[in-house]
Amino acid sequence: MTTRISGTLYASSNTLKFEFIYRKIVRSAALIFLVLILPYSTNYMSNLSAEAQTSLTTTQDDQNSAEAIQTFSIDGAIGSLVTDPLNPAIRENVSDSLPIYVLVGNWSMNVVNGDVNYFQVDFIMGLQDGTQMQVYSIENLENIVIPPPSSSSSPAVEAVPSPGQEFSSSLFLTPANNYSLSLFGYVDVLTNDTIIWQNVPLSIDIFNGNTMSILLYPSDTDDRFKGQPIYGIVTSILDANNNPIKPSIWTAT
Repeated sequence: MTTRISGTLYASSNTLKFEFIYRKIVRSAALIFLVLILPYSTNYMSNLSAEAQTSLTTTQDDQNSAEAIQTFSIDGAIGSLVTDPLNPAIRENVSDSLPIYVLVGNWSMNVVNGDVNYFQVDFIMGLQDGTQMQVYSIENLENIVIPPPSSSSSPAVEAVPSPGQEFSSSLFLTPANNYSLSLFGYVDVLTNDTIIWQNVPLSIDIFNGNTMSILLYPSDTDDRFKGQPIYGIVTSILDANNNPIKPSIWTAT
């Protein structure tokens, strides 16, 4: 028995085959297209996310830099040498046997709402051979003046106001200048709990929140410290809640 397929049925069958093949091709092409563009799409979204995160971080850094920290405590250790040969004016006219004094101790300062309400320095000073040992303290910081940011990091100590004058000044830290600060004022210098020099002008500088120097006016201390700064380091800077404002080098990884 012979079965005849009409032209209409044959055409319909070819049409169905074409549509089937067409759909397979379209679906395959679409799949290939998605596979090809997926990495670009993922990278694009990642770039958008990274740009958004960078923008957010930059904004937060700008906000943090603008914040002035007016209540904090800062302390550290004294470690310094004092000797006449450090003075270039007399270095060429003296022998190499001049004494070197070693200074070792601690210092601390508290600031509340921009005002210094505590400042204390205690150190031992003695010859390198272990003789002439003497304990000194620096206390009673008053008449504080904060130099403007445009001033030199070490202006002349003569710029400190006279005792009894009133000045409104605000001391603060900010990450914008790496936690550096400078101030001028008057202190009492004691030995064995007895004031030996009163109302001595001094300058205090903290550099990048890591090191510090104290300069006492030579003529008001009988040139005991040879007109040279007393140097030290910063071990901690804490906020009002005793949380670190700046990571300490002692705990840095």
